[in-house]
Amino acid sequence: DKVIDKYAKAIVDENFYEWTGAGFPSNAKRRKELQAELGGKLGGHQFVRDGLLFELANDPVVKRRYLHGGNKPNVDMAGKAARVEQRGANAFISELLFMQKDD
Repeated sequence: DKVIDKYAKAIVDENFYEWTGAGFPSNAKRRKELQAELGGKLGGHQFVRDGLLFELANDPVVKRRYLHGGNKPNVDMAGKAARVEQRGANAFISELLFMQKDD
């Protein structure tokens, strides 16, 4: 858990300037190298560090409205949607592992 906390803090620290519009930190090139492009429709930023996937939710604009918040972004609802997505992925992987165990 300490490793995960360390990586999560580093990801947020490295991206704070871009996300807040305050400019770019000096390590912008390295940040882009670690950012993963995994696709998806709900927005967010994915990062891979030492084989661990981190996903940070955001509220994207879809047809001139925020997907979760309507007139203004709602990162709380975006986070809830990301947690539901994570639970589904965990259930899928658990089922795959269970099926492989029976083979």
